[in-house]
Amino acid sequence: MNKKLHTPHGVKDYLPAEYYLKSESQRAIEAVFMRYGYSRLSAPTYEYAEVFDGCGAASAYKFVGSGGAVLVLRPDMTPSIARIAATAYKDEEIPLRFCYFEKAFRHNHSYQGKLNEFTQAGVELIGVGGHDADAEVVAAAVHSLLACEVRNFFVYIGHAGFLDGVLDEAGLDDGEKIRMKAALEAKDYVSVGQIADKAGVPDGIMAIFKEYPFLIGGVEMLEQSRGLVSSKVALEALAELESVRRILSCYGVEEHVAFDLSLNSSLDYYTGIIFRGYADGASAPVIDGGRYDGLTEKFGVSYPAVGFAIEMDMLLTALNHQKKIVPQPSTATLLAYAEDGAEMALKTASAMRRQGVVIENSLLCGGLDENVAYAKKRGFGGVLYFENSVNALVIDVETGETKEVKIAELTGGVL
Repeated sequence: MNKKLHTPHGVKDYLPAEYYLKSESQRAIEAVFMRYGYSRLSAPTYEYAEVFDGCGAASAYKFVGSGGAVLVLRPDMTPSIARIAATAYKDEEIPLRFCYFEKAFRHNHSYQGKLNEFTQAGVELIGVGGHDADAEVVAAAVHSLLACEVRNFFVYIGHAGFLDGVLDEAGLDDGEKIRMKAALEAKDYVSVGQIADKAGVPDGIMAIFKEYPFLIGGVEMLEQSRGLVSSKVALEALAELESVRRILSCYGVEEHVAFDLSLNSSLDYYTGIIFRGYADGASAPVIDGGRYDGLTEKFGVSYPAVGFAIEMDMLLTALNHQKKIVPQPSTATLLAYAEDGAEMALKTASAMRRQGVVIENSLLCGGLDENVAYAKKRGFGGVLYFENSVNALVIDVETGETKEVKIAELTGGVL
């Protein structure tokens, strides 16, 4: 393979049309974030490895800095924002509402269309616990996808406490819990059965593990799940989800929300609700979020917190699947000139650009006919042609109508 002609695995180029779709989508999302009161911030692309301990560090890109410290290209923005909240803000300044649009970097061993370099757009609500805060960020996530005109999507909400309660009830030790969570996350139900059999899990709990992948639905499913568990932690998790559901109905987003008790995360900082958004055409979640009340504590201050990230590349995959096209603003005018008109043409174009006109220099050495043909091919509305330094020709590309105008008319008297 000629490496000069290819990009490495897990990264990609964005050609103008796709980049414009990405930019317009980010603009729509940022408008939603701002309307909810979130302020934009930024964090370093790489930080000390300790910032990400237990937060996706296993999939991170690591390198040694000039001082010998191990540094990490951030695999996730949330730990960086938790660090900022703990070190730059005091108790009296909470709650904190932050939003961001940043690149992250992660080895995605199971590809599924995921990139190793990807863009996240997200919010973090720090310093507030409770169901109202949980519902706010879920609603903001739904409204963000609606603002991008994504069709056929659902945000599924689970709770870290449900599985924790079931695992406690099963009598598993810490090592078995870790292996069981990993197997459930991977939907490896053969390993789930093997771990349960080896640990001697009671038949009643074994029935929950068998039902686990099917615990998806609405409020009726939550009610049915109460009959499967006796753990106080699991029952409290179900009650919290019901409270969040009631609040979300006030936001008017319930048609895009369902519950999935089988949700758990490889990121071990989630402590409450976990939610993921899936859109038709995207091979992996478009949204990933949840509550992480213990994360800021590792930076010296304990704040409750909840947030989410939109994976912009998965969002683009969904939008491309539904064939969404955002028309790029076309350059209305093509500038062309003969040798005698070059100086005045360039001065006029500069004056018009200062007035907000989009005008592109053809840089062709040909005459008027060649430039008009080029303008037709490229979709320009008109051609501004300078044959001399006194007057210019304005040609309507579609109709062929041509008229002569004075330079002063074009520039509002500036020239």
